[in-house]
Amino acid sequence: MKTTKKKKKNKQGVKLAVMGFSSLMVIVFLIAFATSKTEGAAKPITLNEAAVEHLTKQPVQGDENANVSIVEFGDFKCPGCQFFAENIYPMIIKDFVEPGTANFKFVNFPFLGPDSVTAAEASEYVLAKSPSDYWKYFETIYQNQQSESINWATIDYLVELAKTAGVNVDYTDMHTALENGDYSKVVTEDLAFSRELGIKQTPTLVVNGIAIQPGGLTYVQLKEEIQKAIDGQAKGDS
Repeated sequence: MKTTKKKKKNKQGVKLAVMGFSSLMVIVFLIAFATSKTEGAAKPITLNEAAVEHLTKQPVQGDENANVSIVEFGDFKCPGCQFFAENIYPMIIKDFVEPGTANFKFVNFPFLGPDSVTAAEASEYVLAKSPSDYWKYFETIYQNQQSESINWATIDYLVELAKTAGVNVDYTDMHTALENGDYSKVVTEDLAFSRELGIKQTPTLVVNGIAIQPGGLTYVQLKEEIQKAIDGQAKGDS
């Protein structure tokens, strides 16, 4: 009983921290999205050994051993991330992942509200219990995303979405694990990692140490930015 109370207390602490941070981040998101066309879409960031190690733990779509990883930092409540998931992500998979040029990874950056954290924890539960179903669940959450102004990503709703997606997990256990905050630590680590890298908006892509902001870019332009990062990796290898 004490362990359960402690987990719930820790989870509440994480969500309160996110709520405190979210107002500032919403402002940063709006400013960054509005100025993305004028400030440039791609900026270098530092991927040290610890960062590379953290990225190896993320869910991966495609060949784990691909030389290039396209990493999205996202929030399941973010409307821009929903647009990305439904319109851009499939083309990235088709153009880069399926040919084996790169793999695709996702890092939780839940800043829009406490239920952003809940959604991230639900995805981590699925990743831990049924990794082959992760991307199916990822897509289902975005397909059923509701307004960012309401707390729609409840435990009950997220478990129902797992059922809708046909995720092969014990739904009762999933509900209990989310209530107890069993996956709050891994989400907290993702959030801290994102901040340390200087991620300031969602979605953000990181390709070989280059951060790319999809906001304001057509897919043709985004594809060019990704290809530049990949070509830069190839030159470095040579």
